[in-house]
Amino acid sequence: MTSLHPRSNDQLAAIVGRLALAIALIVAAVLPLGYSILKYRDLADYLNLMAEVKAGATARTLITTNPELWPYQVQRLEELLSAEPILLESEAANIRDAKDNVLAKMGRSPDPPVLRRSRAVHESGRVVGRIEVERSLRGLFYGTAIAAVLGLLLGAAVFITLRVLPLRALRRVTGALEQEVRQHELAAERAEYLAYYDSLTALPNRSMFSKLLNQAIRLARRDGKQLAVLFVDLDRFKNINDTLGHEAGDLLLQEVAKRLQACLRESDTVARLGGDEFVVLLPALHDVADVEVVAHKILAATGKSFVALGQEFRVTASVGVSTFPKDGDDEQSLMKNADIAMYQAKEDGKNHFQFYSAQMNTNSFERLALESSLRRALDHGEFQLHYQPKIDARSGAIVGIEALLRWQHPELGMVAPTQFIPIAEETGLIVSIGKWVLKTACTQNVAWQKMGLPRLHIAVNLSRRQFSDEGLLRDVTSILEETGMSADLLELEITESTLMHDVDKAISTLKAFRDMGVRLAIDNFGTGYSSLSNLEQFPIDTIKIDGSLIHDLSNHAENRGIAEAIIAMGRNLSLTVVAECVETQAQADFLREHACDEFQGFYFSKAVTADKFAELLEARTTAAEEV
Repeated sequence: MTSLHPRSNDQLAAIVGRLALAIALIVAAVLPLGYSILKYRDLADYLNLMAEVKAGATARTLITTNPELWPYQVQRLEELLSAEPILLESEAANIRDAKDNVLAKMGRSPDPPVLRRSRAVHESGRVVGRIEVERSLRGLFYGTAIAAVLGLLLGAAVFITLRVLPLRALRRVTGALEQEVRQHELAAERAEYLAYYDSLTALPNRSMFSKLLNQAIRLARRDGKQLAVLFVDLDRFKNINDTLGHEAGDLLLQEVAKRLQACLRESDTVARLGGDEFVVLLPALHDVADVEVVAHKILAATGKSFVALGQEFRVTASVGVSTFPKDGDDEQSLMKNADIAMYQAKEDGKNHFQFYSAQMNTNSFERLALESSLRRALDHGEFQLHYQPKIDARSGAIVGIEALLRWQHPELGMVAPTQFIPIAEETGLIVSIGKWVLKTACTQNVAWQKMGLPRLHIAVNLSRRQFSDEGLLRDVTSILEETGMSADLLELEITESTLMHDVDKAISTLKAFRDMGVRLAIDNFGTGYSSLSNLEQFPIDTIKIDGSLIHDLSNHAENRGIAEAIIAMGRNLSLTVVAECVETQAQADFLREHACDEFQGFYFSKAVTADKFAELLEARTTAAEEV
């Protein structure tokens, strides 16, 4: 902390002390000196007046009497001296002749020291005598001594006052200045902190990380070593904010920051770039394999369950890695390539890490080309629907259908939904594409019924963008009327995160669909956002267990417990429970054992074209009739 210099304070205090002493000495000297001067002057004036009055009273007698007879006029002269004004005890008056002989005297001679004043008596310009009045100065001396004592006391008081009060004021002023300086320093420190550190997680921010990365690059270049930059982005973090609120999201980010720090060495750095993006710097690497170890630690740490505001949930992370000097020799290249690798990890299914490769830049350009092609795909008839059956867990019969979108690109061939659905969501094309999917699915279901195939409900997925579209209810009503399909055969699947985005609006929309007779399902259930109380408030018919839980059913007791709880919850609420992504006999047996209602997955059938699905449905129907 910077403060006012103590030496300057001491020097100022010494100056104030000396000044106070000088003023105190002046006060101590002025009082007795002034007293003595004034009193002496008053006494001298008094004695002069006394001598003049006495001289006036005795002058006629002295002038009219023969001087030779003066010795015989003593009594008369003494009477004249005793006349007004009367002498005090400390005063005396004498009448002297021209030769200075005392002719008459009144009063006792005062104790020395004595102050005398006299007036001459003249006759025809000649001095014939003199009146002398005297008084002791001891009273003046005593008064001066008392004044001196009082002066010393007053001087001491003045010294203390001038010494203490200014110092107190100085200390107050100094304290106020120091406090103001400290406040400015704290404000500057806070501004500097905010300039280089994230206020939520206390991690370095982008600016500080940039400095640290450039410094690490210089050292690595000098020492001939490697370093790595890891971009860490949380998967589905937006769902946390949308469902549990920003407070829970902030708590999650703080906990992620702590977990990331725990994965690193003291020499490593983790920073928060903003939102749910973190970046890690691993300097002075001896082997790139060390990066894989850290990446695995990060994925394991972020994959553990979190608890915030009484809710337990899970998130995963996608990590992109670039290394110096292989993937770039400057900050911009390393950061850009780590970011590209991270997005590649997300596109590959999330919850894993990906090292940068030159091919990824090509993929970025391909994504731009894909977006351009996607805008023309609907008009060019490039979209198709494939259909996957839902199987009754007890009888094995086909009891429902899910319509799944596919894109047959004229040059790239069949494009996976994971590649183009996110682009459609971002660009808003999903709304028009979704209307096409809904109309095509309804038209196809009616066509199957006209072929004499069983009457089955068909499920169509709605994205968040579609579900929030103001024209959704109108579009569904119009399509059902146009295709002639009964509303009770349509099942709309909405993810639980979409429902939790705006609960009140979601409930209102779902009730409107329920009034129309449309069935409603929560898709991807079990990812950690909904609870029993949430389910009870939604007018739904079906819950679909998320495929990630089914995939790890045999290896993770926790997933088995979650699946059991969801099935039990669904049964208690009289809901149909559907398990997605069932791929093995063991998974089917477990789900059947715990009374899951329906299955869906490659174990029974992958999604197929409309013609192949008709064949599959007809074969199953015929087999059931024969039995």
